Amino acid sequence: MMVAEGQRISRHRHQRITSEVAPMVARGASIDEIAASLGYGRAMAAKDVQECLRIWQVAHLEESEKWRPLILQRHEMLFREAFTAWEVSKTNGRPNAKLLDSASRSLETLSKLLGLQLDLTLQQNNITLGAANDTAMALAPLDVESYAEMLQAGSLGQLNNVPPVASKAP
Repeated sequence: MMVAEGQRISRHRHQRITSEVAPMVARGASIDEIAASLGYGRAMAAKDVQECLRIWQVAHLEESEKWRPLILQRHEMLFREAFTAWEVSKTNGRPNAKLLDSASRSLETLSKLLGLQLDLTLQQNNITLGAANDTAMALAPLDVESYAEMLQAGSLGQLNNVPPVASKAP
C-alpha cells in the first residue's frame, strides 16, 4: 500500500528506496526479487515499489512543469509563423497547404498542452472542430459583447493570454 498523502516516510526508508529499490525497479525486477535481494518481506517490498513509483511521478510532474511554459511559447511561435506565412501565400495567389498543415499541427499540440484535448482541423477556408456537442456549443462563436465580457471577467483561463488573430475585412 502506498504511503498516505501528507504522510512522511523515514529518511532511512527514503534513502533505501532511492538507492536500492529504485535501480531494481528500473531494471524490471519483480517484487519477489526485490524482497529476496534486500532481505525483507514481500509486503514491504511492494510498499517500497509503490513509494518508488510515487517519488518518480512527483519528480516527473515537477520537471515537466518547468518545461511547459517554454514548450507552449515555442509552439505558439511556430503556429503564428506558419499561419502568417499561410495568409501571405493566400494573398500572393499561391496558397501553400504545407504551411496550413504545419499551423494545424502546432495548434493541435497547443490545445493538448493547454488541456483542451480538442480535435482541431484547419482547412483552406474553415476551421473544423471535432468535439462533443457540449464542447462544441461552449466554443460556438460569440457576439463581440459576450466575448469582451468573458475576456474582462477572465473566465477564459489561459486563453486570456493568447492575443486574438487579426482578421482583414473583405
